[in-house]
Amino acid sequence: MNLSDKWSDLLKNESVNKLLEKLKSDKKIALIILVGFVGMILILFSPDDNKIEKNSNDYDRVNFNSDNIQSEVESMIESIKGAGKTKVYITYESDSEHVYAMNVDEKSDGTELHYKSEYIITDDETGLILKVIYPKVRGVAVICEGGGDPLVKEKIYSVISALFDISTNKISVTDMK
Repeated sequence: MNLSDKWSDLLKNESVNKLLEKLKSDKKIALIILVGFVGMILILFSPDDNKIEKNSNDYDRVNFNSDNIQSEVESMIESIKGAGKTKVYITYESDSEHVYAMNVDEKSDGTELHYKSEYIITDDETGLILKVIYPKVRGVAVICEGGGDPLVKEKIYSVISALFDISTNKISVTDMK
């Protein structure tokens, strides 16, 4: 028995027909059932809240990897018409920086202020990271097969400038040998 036979048998069922007739006549019930069904679908396909919370608070597991960024930019430029095979080199002003949460106690004995501060330590005995400051791009060098074409160069300048929010005088594009 295939699926279409099962559906036709189900629709021949008297109780199912009564339910369908009631749904056709009472639009409020049909709307409530539809909203409930959509809600169940959204719940089934929604991301796991624990996973989202863990990832958003787990900054110490986030690593800045310049090699990954360079390879992603290479792929992006290679997808520009006429660019061809590409190598990208990116320089940064500094390394990434972590900002840790601290408890700060301030006491005054009337004449002096005394500060005591200590880092907040998590269960795995690491500091609680409030945010990660990623390094700012200093400059980008692009070497590609189509780097001699002025139109391709302009597209690359535009993409790199928009991507890293740097001026075009910090971008160098040249053709590959």
